[in-house]
Amino acid sequence: MSLGSTNEVENCLLIANSLRFLSDEAFGELNNRNTEIRRMMLSLIEKIRKGN
Repeated sequence: MSLGSTNEVENCLLIANSLRFLSDEAFGELNNRNTEIRRMMLSLIEKIRKGN
């Protein structure tokens, strides 16, 4: 579910940026943070599946 949420956040950021509610700079920063969170969640999921 959490991975789906990161996708939803990404879509909201894209929409907000295209409608000019977010500057390109703000979009880039927030999108980078969202991507990093997604990577951390994928790593956690992988570790849980391996049992480590």
